[in-house]
This record gives sequence, C-alpha cells and structure tokens, in this order.
Amino acid sequence: MAKELTVRTIKALPPGRREIADGAVTGLYLYLDNDGPRSWALRYRRPGTGKSTRLSLGTVYLGDDAPEPTLGGALGLAGARAIAREQRDLIARGIDPQAAKSEARRDTFGAVLDAYYEVAVPLKSRNKSAETKRQWIEKDCAEWMDRPIRDIAPRDVRALLNRIVARGSPVQADNVRGVLSPVFQWAWKQEIIAENPIARVDRPVTRQSRDRVHTDDELRALWRAAETLGDPWSAFAKVLVLTGQRLGAVELMRWDDIDLDAGTWTAPAETMKGGEAHVVPLAPAVVEVLRAIEPTPGTDLVFTGGRKAARINGRSRFRQRWRDAAGDMPAWTIHDLRRTLASGLARLGVDLHVIELVLDHRPRALSGVAGIYNRHKFEAEQRHALNLWADHVMRLVEKKGDAGSVIHFPVGGIAHT
Repeated sequence: MAKELTVRTIKALPPGRREIADGAVTGLYLYLDNDGPRSWALRYRRPGTGKSTRLSLGTVYLGDDAPEPTLGGALGLAGARAIAREQRDLIARGIDPQAAKSEARRDTFGAVLDAYYEVAVPLKSRNKSAETKRQWIEKDCAEWMDRPIRDIAPRDVRALLNRIVARGSPVQADNVRGVLSPVFQWAWKQEIIAENPIARVDRPVTRQSRDRVHTDDELRALWRAAETLGDPWSAFAKVLVLTGQRLGAVELMRWDDIDLDAGTWTAPAETMKGGEAHVVPLAPAVVEVLRAIEPTPGTDLVFTGGRKAARINGRSRFRQRWRDAAGDMPAWTIHDLRRTLASGLARLGVDLHVIELVLDHRPRALSGVAGIYNRHKFEAEQRHALNLWADHVMRLVEKKGDAGSVIHFPVGGIAHT
C-alpha cells in the first residue's frame, strides 16, 4: 500500500520522470519530471465503461500560502487531496469528470487560445515564428489548458513565470509573458474576461540590447573554424556567414527553392519571421558552397542529419563546436553574424534600406504609403550588397584586406531580429 505523502517528503524527492501514489486518497498521483514535482492527477475508471483514465488536477504548489484549491490550478498537498476527493464523489454518483470537463472546456484557457489563433492571428502571420510561440504557451502553460480562463489571476501568472525562472530560463519566462499578453488582451476585448491578468505582472527580466560585432580577424577565425566542422555543419555555417539569414530559415533551405544558375534562393513565407517569401541573391561564393553539397535521397532539404532524410538537429551542440573551434574570442552568438553583416555592408557603403531588405526587415523608409506604392524590391541592389560582403569575407580568408579592423555600426543603428 502506498504511503501518505507529506510536504516534507515531496520537497526531498530527487528530480526524475516518474509518478508517486498518495496513500491518503485512492488514485491520487504526484507526477515529477527532471525539474522536480510538476503536477497532480487522479487515476480512475470511467462510470459505465470501466475504462481506466487519468484526470489532470493541477500543478504542484509547495509554498506556505497555497491559493484556494481549484481544478486545474496550483495545488498544495491538502488542496490536491480536496480536489481529488471532490472528483471521486462525482465518480461515485456516476458522473465522469472527464466528460464534465469537456463540456465546460469552451470557457477554458485552451479553448480561448484556440479561438485566438483561429480568429485574431491572420493566416499570413501563421508562420514558423507564430507556431513556435504557440508551442511555448502549450508547453509552459499546460496546467491552464482545462482551467476556466476567468479564474487565471495575476498571482497565477507570477507563479508560472517564477517557475520558469527557477528552472534557469529567465529569458524564456520573459518570452512566455510576451506571447501570453496578446492572448489575454484579445480575451478581454471579447469580454470573455474582466481584466488582462498580465497587465499587473512585471517582466521577469530586463533584457540588455546586444551590439556584438565581429572584427575581421574574428570573421576569418570563424570561417576557418567552420571548415573543421564536417558535413553538414561546415557548409551550414558558411551559408550563415555569407548570407546573414536567420538560423531557422537556413535550416529549412530546400533545393526546390534554389536556382544555382541564377544565383537565387526564394525562402517560402512559412519559414520567414515576417510571414512573406524572401528572395535572397546568392553570391558566387555561396553558390560554390551549395554546389559542393551532395543532396540526400528522400528529402528536398539542403541540410540534413547525415544519411537520414530529416532536418538537421543539435543546434546547441553545433554552436558549441563552432565556438570551440574558433578559439579564444569574446562571447558571441549565431545572431551576431547578422549584425556583423549589416554593419559590414554599411561600412562598404550600402544604403540602410537595402541592408534591411537583405535581412528581411521592413525598411523604415518604405513604411506607410511609400511601402504600399513602392513595390520595387531592390533585387539588383541586394545582389550587389551580398556580393560585396562575400568578396570581403573571402579576401579575409585569403589574408587580404584590412584584417583586424572593427566593423562599426552606422549612425542611428540597425534593428536586428
């Protein structure tokens, strides 16, 4: 027979994926993962069918001031037992809690989230970035999905963000707050909730803007380090350096989107942050890198995981291997390559609006009415810019040019996302 859990024993449990039964209430289980105690659930047999199932009760709360216990909320040990007993009473009366839960789901956070993405997010905005943001919500707010959205208070939001910070992810906590805010704001405007609970919750972290720009010596070191990475990472790194495109877009590069003879890559809308297709002129150096890649049978992806016809994975390992191979230099990120390219193009005399187009930004000079009537994409200017950049990089690799100089930002700076 299972032993009765205590708050003390729960706090002392080592992390690891498993479930532990509570001897005080039949069917009540504590679920743990690698971050420690995570959620409560009730195992029972459905009235009428006798089929075994599991009902999620809420998340684990081990503080001294546990909130009022509600199904789907943050629950201390006593609150979890109280909710479990309530559900067992329903079962004893022939009521299936899962069915009742489904009936009430139209007012839940999960249902509102579905409605928000169906109604408020335009089709053209449902790109990879939008999907990633929804995945953040579904992962980190899993305990809210079956909870009435009107019951989610600012304290619940703070508790959620604090848990994300506690696991060592303060930036992700800020990301989650940022993607939750428009969902609650939309629900408030639709009069589904009385207030936006995010409005009274401060950001969990203040981000510092980055201005890391590689020197020419560092660019040379990065290129030579890339040559040691092996397939497919060597070519992948070189394309990042020479094109300045986002990591996610280059990961999804497909042969059908590339015309090596014309020197163009048309990145489809679903892979781009802005939700629109982006034509990237390919400098001869990029074309040479791509021609050296042997296509993988069974897939149209340019960069694949070895012989497998699947998208490459292991971003973190790739970054670390590239950093290690590049040697001793100040901390840098993959995104710094975009900033370096932009600043380098400015130094080479390229106009700001052309640089922004290369980076798949909406140029400030072409906003508003100017953006509506000026459909010229400056493709020739973008090609010239990327050719200049590739020539600059290759001269550095060949030990020519003004090695060691720092590429400075133009006056006014450039926003990089």
